[in-house]
Amino acid sequence: MKRKRVWMGLAALAALLVMPFTAMAYSPGEEVTINFPKTFLPFDATNVHFEKTGGQVFVSNAPETINENGALRADGSVIDGQYNATLYRDTVTGAFRFWGSHYNKTTHPLTFWIHVSNPSQQEIQFYRWNEAYSAAYVTVAASEVTRTFMDALPQKSLLATIPAGGSYYFAYSDANHVAVDQSVVYFAQFSAESAADGQDADVLVSHVVTTADITDPTPYATASTIARTNATDAKSDDYRGLLDHWGRTGTLDATLTDAKPVIGLRLGDLGYSGEQEKLLTRWNVLGQAVVQQEVRFVTPTVNKLRLAYWYIDYDMHISITNDTAFPAVHTLYGSNGTNPGFVNYQLNGGPANNYHFAANKVVPVTTATDYQLRMLVMPSASLPYGLYVVAGNASAVPDGITVARAEHSLPAADADQAAVLANALHAGAARE
Repeated sequence: MKRKRVWMGLAALAALLVMPFTAMAYSPGEEVTINFPKTFLPFDATNVHFEKTGGQVFVSNAPETINENGALRADGSVIDGQYNATLYRDTVTGAFRFWGSHYNKTTHPLTFWIHVSNPSQQEIQFYRWNEAYSAAYVTVAASEVTRTFMDALPQKSLLATIPAGGSYYFAYSDANHVAVDQSVVYFAQFSAESAADGQDADVLVSHVVTTADITDPTPYATASTIARTNATDAKSDDYRGLLDHWGRTGTLDATLTDAKPVIGLRLGDLGYSGEQEKLLTRWNVLGQAVVQQEVRFVTPTVNKLRLAYWYIDYDMHISITNDTAFPAVHTLYGSNGTNPGFVNYQLNGGPANNYHFAANKVVPVTTATDYQLRMLVMPSASLPYGLYVVAGNASAVPDGITVARAEHSLPAADADQAAVLANALHAGAARE
């Protein structure tokens, strides 16, 4: 047995020596072509696990494009009332996060508001802990907001003391409003507490959009209907509602071998143990109130359940054992093979990094084998993302590892699973 192990080690070393190597070491933010097999762990893998953390998430991403009255949906139906209206409304409790991402395709600037009502019989205090805002092209705005939010140190700041049955509102868009053909992204953390004892309190939150001349959003925040989205029988535009948790604390404990020198995770997909939860809504795509229900995109041939995707706060402890003949392990983050996008991450509590990646490309993160990785997937990102740990030389993953090292690529069980359940694209792009 000992001779056999020695022989196998020598064979592996010989293969390593004849294998072509990438000439240059990776640099921060470099877009690296995926030159290795995309070997993703199945969703029932036992060595990757998440626990849900944090409070609720108020999500407002539909109508993703806010159109002028009289514009047409894809099916020819006439659009009316997507501004001077509530985009989403729901009750949240205690600490929660809010994110909104919308594109102004009207003919005039828009103002975006958060309206908070106190439905209780006692005074409450409403706090803000963190916020980030930008109005620009969607990927520019989302990148700026994500990086700012990740780098900020949460600080509890009292916004208002709201009396029983009272309300409070503020415009989060800046004094210049959101211009025509701009996207707005806002990401914030709030909390509502009883003024008497500091216990979690319920508040009714409305996300409202108006023309720039409106100074009080209350009439729209209290209307019996909200904005109809751009959904049709064949196209989705439905991502608005509540998620139960904003965070995921995760672990990956894995060993790379000569037979399996690559391990990948698909983040923002059907979900590993403890990762996913359903998006719930109290409004349909027509803007009519409904009993709280799952958000689904349903056609005669499609039935997609909406889960937790964008602005889920991943904080993972990753531990990798390298049992290959290669001297190093590279963590690479980005495309699942087909999608482009931007990665946003912090390594071991360091500053936030924001890098672009093209289709079938990834960004180098670290060569450490034990580290903490925080990730936020920003709005406009097409999912899932790929997170890979790959054996290689000290500077890079060598070309040829696909032939000499990999026994298989995507497991058959995974290949048979449904594709990703959502596909966010920039405003105006074709989508399901």
